Amino acid sequence: MMRGAAIGPPYFIVIVMIAAVAVCRKTSIYKYINIAILLKRSAFCINNMSIRVFEDVSDFLKRIPEDDAARILAHLKSFQENCVEGLFIKTLRGKIKEIVVKNYRIVFFSIGSTGYIVDAFRKKSQKTPKRIIEQAENIYKNLDN
Repeated sequence: MMRGAAIGPPYFIVIVMIAAVAVCRKTSIYKYINIAILLKRSAFCINNMSIRVFEDVSDFLKRIPEDDAARILAHLKSFQENCVEGLFIKTLRGKIKEIVVKNYRIVFFSIGSTGYIVDAFRKKSQKTPKRIIEQAENIYKNLDN
């Protein structure tokens, strides 16, 4: 159970109602508070953003092992649902960022409510190659104008 989680006014009302049900049923309130915390978490994941995946990324996902591709697609789905709480996202330069999935990197940026997945690669060194960052910046500049 998460302790000390900040819960806003609408969730406080839900917890009070759940607590009343728990007292009436003589069950543990903590079971119901966990449900309320899950409800609160899912509220952060409501606003879907549209995702544009470049063809090179699609080709890359077809070439890697199926379980790795599934893991990357799950991360992209969380990103699309704007539920980035569990994702490891690093800023590369300015608006250009990467999602870290095991030893894979997904390079992206957002303009408004659209996310652009511009590159994906298997990381073999400490630094992301400059050419990948520069390519993503060029795409960003062309789309932003």
